[in-house]
Amino acid sequence: MLAFNHLGHLGRLGNQMFQYASLRGIAARRGYDFGIPPSKFDDEWRSHQLFEVFDLPNLPRSNVKYLDGGNAPVAQERFFHFDQLLFDQCPNDISLFGYFQSEKYFKHIEDSIREDFVFREHILEPCKEIAEGFDNPVSLHVRFAPVDLVLFLSNVDRSARLSNICPCNENNRLNLPTYRDWETDRKSVV
Repeated sequence: MLAFNHLGHLGRLGNQMFQYASLRGIAARRGYDFGIPPSKFDDEWRSHQLFEVFDLPNLPRSNVKYLDGGNAPVAQERFFHFDQLLFDQCPNDISLFGYFQSEKYFKHIEDSIREDFVFREHILEPCKEIAEGFDNPVSLHVRFAPVDLVLFLSNVDRSARLSNICPCNENNRLNLPTYRDWETDRKSVV
């Protein structure tokens, strides 16, 4: 079994989704079973959030466990981009460790991953109600960081810009106000 015993220790939900999808993709590529640790989400910095958000229909419940009681040997990605060697030669009975932020790890099982990443009803239904109130809604995730970020809206027709919601200039550059980073007491532009 290929596992990810540290799921929940390396980032929040977005990272966990990449880690889970990559685990499944590598396991499928190598012909292995896969598993993830249980989570009651009682510690937001050490427990994964996947069960809070998704039903994960392609995860057999018998595979929700730590490999070797959490003490399995670890295979770590060598860099922060796709690791072809790990993808092609990952050994069995180990736990992956890393961020695995490339769809190349799971593109070959994309449909199955999309089935797993359908939001649970208690999240999906209120969102559907909100989205129905808009014509052509666009969702933006703004991540605050200690560096200046420049966000672009791609594929947004100038006549359909979201100028009433967020200020975009003629180049579809999103102009956002500054915010104060209270930890460092400095202003940053998002």
